[in-house]
Amino acid sequence: MVLTKISAAVALAGFAMAAGAVTYTPGTYTEKVNGHNAAFNVSVTVSKNKIEKIEYPDNLETIGVGRVALDKLSKKIIDRQSLGVDNVTGATISSFALKGAVKKALEKACVSKASEEHREIHCSSC
Repeated sequence: MVLTKISAAVALAGFAMAAGAVTYTPGTYTEKVNGHNAAFNVSVTVSKNKIEKIEYPDNLETIGVGRVALDKLSKKIIDRQSLGVDNVTGATISSFALKGAVKKALEKACVSKASEEHREIHCSSC
């Protein structure tokens, strides 16, 4: 009886996690944004259910400030699979630029289903 209850709880948890899953059209999506020092491109690579990679190779953000912020923020976004991360103090413009570019890229990737946590990345065409 106890084993049945545990199995049921595990199954319900699995359904709850699946219900909140986000679905993307796999690919790499690029957006151009204005950073603190100059415009730069942000490329976001997604698989069916995951943000895989965020790149910004041509940025001219300040070494030790803006560039560090881009690295920290992109890691947090990927780790949490969400744009709901705090900006980096001292690099507000760079932070907003990166998050704005990722949001637009994810909208292009067309989120077809999203949980409350990911509602900020819905696309209107789905």
